[in-house]
Amino acid sequence: MRRLAGALTLLGCALAAAPAAASTTTELSYRLSGKLTATWTAGGGERGSVSAPLAETGDLSFSSDGSYSGSVGTVGDGPASAVVRVVRALPGGGTAHCVDTLGSLIAGADFERRGRRTLLVRFGHEDVFDRGSALSAGHCAGPVAADLDPGLPAARLDLRRARRRPVKLVIRDRRPVRAGAVSGELARRIVIRFGRARVRHATRRPTARPAQEVAPDLQYRIARIGGTLTTELTGGAEPACTLLDACGLAGSLALRLGKPEGGVDLVGGDPDSHHIVNVTATRTASAGRPDGSGCTDTAASPGRVDLSFADTPAGGLRVSLGPADGPDLLRTRCAGPGADDLAGNAIAAGEIPAGRIGKPRISVVLRPAGGLRGTPFTGTSTGELTLTLEQA
Repeated sequence: MRRLAGALTLLGCALAAAPAAASTTTELSYRLSGKLTATWTAGGGERGSVSAPLAETGDLSFSSDGSYSGSVGTVGDGPASAVVRVVRALPGGGTAHCVDTLGSLIAGADFERRGRRTLLVRFGHEDVFDRGSALSAGHCAGPVAADLDPGLPAARLDLRRARRRPVKLVIRDRRPVRAGAVSGELARRIVIRFGRARVRHATRRPTARPAQEVAPDLQYRIARIGGTLTTELTGGAEPACTLLDACGLAGSLALRLGKPEGGVDLVGGDPDSHHIVNVTATRTASAGRPDGSGCTDTAASPGRVDLSFADTPAGGLRVSLGPADGPDLLRTRCAGPGADDLAGNAIAAGEIPAGRIGKPRISVVLRPAGGLRGTPFTGTSTGELTLTLEQA
């Protein structure tokens, strides 16, 4: 028995003294540059283009245990704004022009370790979508962001080569663009330069288990967002309407939201809380001008909305639905407004009475919050959306 006890004691000491598992971390920096250029013709005979320079820097760290971290920045003050230019031939001769800016385009570089020797480099809209920067025709007639989703091919970085010297990867191609009455081409050239990779060796210490989170008091899933909002719009007053070729423009824009994905906590979290909800946004536009030219279009694509809740004096909750980062929920292939033209940055709002909070199923009617702010488009909205919440 003593021998057994001694053996167990020695085994315990050996286990306690065993070294922690070794881990390897690969660190490298990158600098990305390039340009995306799209050209197209639209249904009303408009000819347009948008050119977006890209510039991004970052630092990456990959561990042998599969963990990943990284930071992304911009070169200097970042790339210049993407500029949209569209020319429309007038029936009586001459041309009208629409010029819009989209802000700086985010490259959306994404990295994934593939085995011990390969780093997969992707460029595309998953990251861009999250950060709210996407290529489109803006307020002008032409493609929406989903039409120009580049779906850029992946490139592979050989980490063995990167450990020896800096590496440059180049992606260059052209792809046709065909959506609705829009046809054209997307040209892409992206260069990414990696600095020489550094490898660090360390021991992996056991980490303490994180404290268990306390479940929120009332959790609901978003079961449905039904209904339609319709905005009757006109081009604003001169000179603001001139730059976007919106003078005399009149029409309507209908918005439907479907397939919501997300949940909310009505009580257990911050009383003034925001929840980003994935949806499918369907927009139908019809617009015309005094010269007889016009445009009709229906565009459906994934999008995001910001669903926020705030306490009311009566103990209920004020519910507001607004745009979130990602492709614009209002823009179509016709000239017209976008989410940045909404008054108060809100689409619709409603209220949950205090007596309904805590019920297994809650339905709240959301009505238009304010329409368009008047520059460069003016308009009022009608209709309603019904938000349905079901207790999780």
